[in-house]
Amino acid sequence: MGTKPSRRALPVDFMADLHAIPATAALGPDTKLLEAAHEAIELHVRENKLFLESCNLAWADRAALDVNTAERKAIWKRVRSMLRLCGKLPATTPAGIFAKALLVEKTKGMAPALALSLARDLRNSPTLRRALWPVEQVV
Repeated sequence: MGTKPSRRALPVDFMADLHAIPATAALGPDTKLLEAAHEAIELHVRENKLFLESCNLAWADRAALDVNTAERKAIWKRVRSMLRLCGKLPATTPAGIFAKALLVEKTKGMAPALALSLARDLRNSPTLRRALWPVEQVV
């Protein structure tokens, strides 16, 4: 008899959202950020699959459950490392900002420093400023 899941499964479109970023964006100034975001998302998806598998493991099969838990912990440690790296790297392109926003959304607030970094990137984006305020207004 498996355990009851204590969290919801990731949406199926999780990876599809990441693939919405054009491949050519990875060649720009946000290359390191996009690579780290991609790795974090792939690892997060893998950890979630392991979690769902653990829900189907019987408590009697303690060895398999322990292996699953150890693997999930190792993966989650790497995910946290990637999220911290993404928070330290500035997003200077729309693709970088999109990747950070995707990470903030999909990790459901588990990376507050990343969320603050995204807010700074949005505030400092000249492209966004021009889109919001096409003509500089003097007050």
